[in-house]
Amino acid sequence: MEELKKEIQELKTKEEKINKKIDELDEKGKFIESITFLPKVFEIANKIKVLEKELMFEIGPDYTDQIIDLYYKIKEEKDEYYYDIYLSNTRTLIGYIVYRDNNMITKIGNIGYYIEEKYRNNGYAYRALNLINKKLLELGKENIIITTYEENIPSRKIIEKFGGKLKEKDKYNVLYYECEVKKINKNRR
Repeated sequence: MEELKKEIQELKTKEEKINKKIDELDEKGKFIESITFLPKVFEIANKIKVLEKELMFEIGPDYTDQIIDLYYKIKEEKDEYYYDIYLSNTRTLIGYIVYRDNNMITKIGNIGYYIEEKYRNNGYAYRALNLINKKLLELGKENIIITTYEENIPSRKIIEKFGGKLKEKDKYNVLYYECEVKKINKNRR
């Protein structure tokens, strides 16, 4: 694991140096010369992504229920927590779930999720909601808003199974459900 971290850091340092060189050339009006460095930057960036994914799997999931695993995915947005959803103990990406606590809540709610079509109807979205519930407890949240379109019956059923209570429907047929963050019973398995 330490070797992976070191290799990632070395690549990031190399990437920074190349980007500085590109910036210097751009400042001097040598845009065409700076373009010659772009393939190398993309190559390094892609290698960093591959190594970071390897490191992610080596470290293990942030949350798991032994059926699915949630791996935190670093994003630039503040107050947003993105998790990729994998089938447990595999490298099979089946979707994502995000918790947001920012000005987007009034438009799209706190939680968003997506499951690849071929993995739907297996309860994975509901499982992901239960796993991200642990993060909500860590953050001290008591209630959240989850939205879905009125015609999205499967998503409505998932939200209602999670305990969502319909609070509002807007003019675009978006339904706003309020959900109480579930206290986890430590004796339950």
